[in-house]
Amino acid sequence: MKRQLISIGFLLCSSLLFAQKDSIAIGKVVYDHQVHLEGSLEKNGTAELYFNNDRSLYRHLGNPAEIGERYPDPQGQLIKAVGYDRQGAPIYKMHSERRILYRDVCVGGQGRYIVADSQAIDWTLQPTQKRIGQFDCHRATGVFHGREYEAWYTLDIPLPSGPFKLGGLPGLILEAQTLDGSAEFSFVSIEISNTIQEKIKPPYGKDSGLNYAQYQQAMWDFMSNKIQEFRATGMDVSVHTNPNALELWEPEK
Repeated sequence: MKRQLISIGFLLCSSLLFAQKDSIAIGKVVYDHQVHLEGSLEKNGTAELYFNNDRSLYRHLGNPAEIGERYPDPQGQLIKAVGYDRQGAPIYKMHSERRILYRDVCVGGQGRYIVADSQAIDWTLQPTQKRIGQFDCHRATGVFHGREYEAWYTLDIPLPSGPFKLGGLPGLILEAQTLDGSAEFSFVSIEISNTIQEKIKPPYGKDSGLNYAQYQQAMWDFMSNKIQEFRATGMDVSVHTNPNALELWEPEK
């Protein structure tokens, strides 16, 4: 019998809607977002970070519609594995709280749901400097969700944000990359103006009520239970964490 492998990436959703006050952007950075990992390629391309003093929003441009591979459940029905996001996989950052809200997949129900995360990265500030665009930038290194990053931030814009979920430095991150070469976020352009008029608002979805670690564990538990249902029908399947994910995580033993 052919063995089937299913990576975790799913969770039942709660039904509470999440809402917070919108705010207007005063700046925008455009990045070239590149992740060289199988399963993460659909998000590669142009991404934008809108920011003001209190909030920022990172999102991808031109993502495909929400589609994905399907696999059968024990009743022969199809469960959708969603790999894309019509909102551009938004990451909403609250600077003073060092808190993040982002959208992720939901299975067992329709749509997306909201998960909380933290920007509490233990950065080490380095003496190295370089010029990016018109800005003098400083180097910092730190570990975030299992991968070590190098970030280049500018004190000319003293905001603790940057590409992806990165932030928490004394200035805006204009470039960053993983030290293992799995991902890089390259500076393309910046605009600072009171005429941008883009709203920085939380991603729309259902509130999971979970933080990142709880979300990952809940996905693992959900898929482990689903695997038992598959095996009860004679299917030879297994569940495993995804070594090609940008954010690495291991389940509780």
